[in-house]
Amino acid sequence: MKQGVMACLLLFAQALLLPQARANDYLNGLWSGAYDYGDQIGPNAVWFSVVFETTGDEIKGRSLEVQTFGGEPSVGLSATFKGLSAGGVVSLIKQYDGSGGQTHAVHIRLSYDAEQNLVGEWMVDAQTKGRVELFKLAFRPVDASGEEWMDDWE
Repeated sequence: MKQGVMACLLLFAQALLLPQARANDYLNGLWSGAYDYGDQIGPNAVWFSVVFETTGDEIKGRSLEVQTFGGEPSVGLSATFKGLSAGGVVSLIKQYDGSGGQTHAVHIRLSYDAEQNLVGEWMVDAQTKGRVELFKLAFRPVDASGEEWMDDWE
């Protein structure tokens, strides 16, 4: 009996020391996308990039976009992301960090489409909302010799 309890305690301690599993590795990495002020992405869309990192169901990230609003000139607007991923739904809060004088929060709700892109809506308030789409940027690995990369240039 004592050995069983000790074994359970040892397994529990090991589980605490192991890094948390990533529930959604696909979200990790660089994404690019756009948001618009309507029900679809159009010619006036604002393009941005974001890097996501997940730990369990939790998501965090950083983004950079061209400044299209705000009174203080800036090279771009940057923001942090925090949220959760559960059941194929990604819920995020985008918090502008003060660049361009912007410090407001944006609520974003996304889901995966057939191509595994993220599509959904963003909202600041009932009048300020629109569509958002994100596409994963994936890079093809090359071998150490670089031959595969060189083959693309021939």
